[in-house]
Amino acid sequence: DHPQAKAVTRRLMEMMAVDMQPFSIVEDEGFRRFCALAVPQPSKLTPHVREGFRRSTQKNTFTRVEFVISLDLWTSKAIDSYLGVIAHWVTEDYVHQQFILAVASLTSNHTATNIQCLPLGVLEKWNITCDKIQLLLRDGGSNMVKVAADTKLPDAMCFLHSLHLVVKEGLLSQRAVSDIVSTSKRIVSHFKHLPIAKNRFKDIQAEIGLVQHFLLQEEPTRWNTCLYMLERLGEQRWAIMLYSSEHDFGHNLTAHQWQLLEIIQILQPFEEATRLCSADSASISPIFALLKVAHNIFSCKESDSGVKTMKETLLHEMDQR
Repeated sequence: DHPQAKAVTRRLMEMMAVDMQPFSIVEDEGFRRFCALAVPQPSKLTPHVREGFRRSTQKNTFTRVEFVISLDLWTSKAIDSYLGVIAHWVTEDYVHQQFILAVASLTSNHTATNIQCLPLGVLEKWNITCDKIQLLLRDGGSNMVKVAADTKLPDAMCFLHSLHLVVKEGLLSQRAVSDIVSTSKRIVSHFKHLPIAKNRFKDIQAEIGLVQHFLLQEEPTRWNTCLYMLERLGEQRWAIMLYSSEHDFGHNLTAHQWQLLEIIQILQPFEEATRLCSADSASISPIFALLKVAHNIFSCKESDSGVKTMKETLLHEMDQR
C-alpha cells in the first residue's frame, strides 16, 4: 500500500497498455532483473491482480459465484491465431463483471483437442473449477462445439455469431443482392489500391459538394460492415457515377442496382441488434424483443420486390438458428 509502490504498479500497467506488451512481461527474467536494479524489492504485480480477482468474486455473501466463460477464437491481420478466455459473473448487487483471464496464442492446428487444453489450463490457473461454471459461451465452429462437448460443460452459441450466419445466408440467397455486394467490393477495392483514383474521387466530392467520406470495405467476419459499405456507396453514389463517366473502370452499378441498394436497408433491425449486443454490458434480455421485431419486418410482404428470396431466407435461418 505504499504510495511509491502504487505509483510504480500504475506506470507499469500503463506501459503494458500503451506499448501493447503481454501481461506475462512481469514474469520475464530480463524485466525482473531491470526492476531489481531500478526499483529494489518491487511489489509483484501478478499475485496482486490474482488476489484482486479472488476478492471481487468472493464478495457475494448470499451465494457462491457462478461464472459464464466465453471463448473467443480469432485471427489477426498478420494471420496469427489467438484464443481469448473471459470470465463473466454478477455481484450481489446484480452488477455485471468481466475479467480477461488470458489471451493465448494458438500455434498448432485448430482441432478441438489442441484448443481444449488452453482454456482448461487457464481456468485451473485462476482456480475456477468446472462446478463453478454456469455456461460456456462459444462460436458455432465444429471444433468449438466439440470442445464444449468434451468438457461436458453446459454451453451456448454466441448470439452475434448466429446472427452473422443468418444475414450471410440471406445476402447470398438473392442473386441480385449478392451481385451488388460483389460489385461494391470491387468498387471500394479500386479506390483503395489506386492513389490516383482516390485523389480524383476526393476532387469530385468537393466539386459537387458531397461530404468527403471515403468508401468502406467489408470485413468478412462482421456482417454489419457489409451494410456500412453499401450505405456509404449510396451516400457517394453521384461521385462514383461521375468518376465512372470519366474512367470506365468496369465496376459501376446499374440504375436498377442503385435502386435495390436502398431496399437492402431492411437489414437495419439486425444492425441495431448487433450494436446493442456488442456492448460490454449486453445481456440476453433484449434479444427476444429484437428477434420479434425483425421477424415481423421480414414477414411483411410489402416492398419486397427484388428481395423476396432474401427475406424468406432470413426468416428461415432465424427459425433454424
